[in-house]
Amino acid sequence: MGFLTKHVFCLMVVAIAIAQADEDYQYDYAYDDGDYTNDDQKDEVIEEHPTFVTLGSTFTFDRGNTIRLPCYVDKLPKNYVLFWKKVTENDGETLISVDTQIVDSSSTRESVEISYDGADRGSTLVINLAEDQDAGQYMCVMGNAAKTTIKHTVKIRAPPQITKQPANGLLLAQKGDTVTLSCKGQGKPEPKITWTRRGKSMPSGEKTIEASELTFTNVGRRHSGTYICTADNGFSQEVQDKIEVEVEYQPDVEVEEVFIHASTGNQVELVCLVHAHPKPLVKWFRDSTELTNQSSNIRHTHNRHILIISELADEDFGNYTCSAENKWGQASRVIEISGLAAPAEFSSQPRGYEPEQYLIEWTVKSFSPVEEFLLRYRSHDDSEWQEVQIESTEESTQTYAGKRSLSGLSSASQYEAVVLAKNGQGWSRPSAKFQFATFGADGHGEINVPSDREPLTDASSATSVSWSAFITLLSALISITGMTRSC
Repeated sequence: MGFLTKHVFCLMVVAIAIAQADEDYQYDYAYDDGDYTNDDQKDEVIEEHPTFVTLGSTFTFDRGNTIRLPCYVDKLPKNYVLFWKKVTENDGETLISVDTQIVDSSSTRESVEISYDGADRGSTLVINLAEDQDAGQYMCVMGNAAKTTIKHTVKIRAPPQITKQPANGLLLAQKGDTVTLSCKGQGKPEPKITWTRRGKSMPSGEKTIEASELTFTNVGRRHSGTYICTADNGFSQEVQDKIEVEVEYQPDVEVEEVFIHASTGNQVELVCLVHAHPKPLVKWFRDSTELTNQSSNIRHTHNRHILIISELADEDFGNYTCSAENKWGQASRVIEISGLAAPAEFSSQPRGYEPEQYLIEWTVKSFSPVEEFLLRYRSHDDSEWQEVQIESTEESTQTYAGKRSLSGLSSASQYEAVVLAKNGQGWSRPSAKFQFATFGADGHGEINVPSDREPLTDASSATSVSWSAFITLLSALISITGMTRSC
């Protein structure tokens, strides 16, 4: 075979391939002898056959893309031939090409590229616009007696698709229901489905969830939103679809401030946040009188509803109600506008440093001067409050302070206190309860000693320790004396 020219060899191989092919595969070749004969050129002798550099591999191509299968060798003489074949059903073979010649002349998608030097020295089978039927095994065969072969496996990846449920992409539910969202993925290979929610995390707090179905029990307002399912199987373009979840529920009303401390002449804004589905009817009331846009400055943006009082007058002090109602129910919250002092804020440490005393301190905000404070305190074991009237000290503009050193307390005990402040408008509401304790109480019956202070020592305890040490020392001396006498 080494003495045949490249062209004559090609003709012989094609003839042999045609003779050996199954009756279902008949190929019509029209070769011009003039293309393969050169009387002036001597036959080249192939002294050593090439060796494959490429190993058989599995390749995955997206449908519609270009398939490129490499068959690289360490050297490629000019008169050497490489063949491409495809393995058919029942391990049959179909000849695709001889050198660069495509056997099926009607094929417009297949071609072969030959390179005689460089890293891609050898043959590359090219199939344009990959189709599902292009999947299978392909062989690159050397033109030697042994027909040395490498085999590639080609897989065609089909784009992912999604079938969602509900099909119209809208899921309506009522508060407390159990709902299921489904996105089934199709494709080759089967795609992975992941879920996200537009503009926010999932109700469980996760950013993404990998599953074909999502099931939520006892749904409420936090489950509403747009859920996006994404199908990805490695194809160049992933696919997305969405399901809108609408949970119907009665209104839920929140207010930014329950108590608004204000002074006449100031502008005041009352804000309430209303969550409901379907959309609720929101109303404002001053005591039992409904306020309208004609009588008041009422605005809203999305779920934020605002009542504006441009210049507060004495008659504007009082209680205002934000009320919301839809077909599922009604809810409301009350906001108080008051010239009374704001609730006291305590600045004392909750743990005292003395067993029977405690210094309690606080401040309040007030537009008018605070005349005095009323301090109420009691032990956790008592039901009755003790009351102390305390003078007010102006700490800064519109800030007033009070303090009191409480004595005669029980050691290692828990207490609570509230403060009221009096200004020109009257007595304020009681503050929130402030919890404090005398030295030694930490909730576990153990002494709680601050790291920057030495523990206070009880006198009887110290006497007991000293007497115990004295008895121990005396016993030791007696024992030593007895030992000396025995010696």
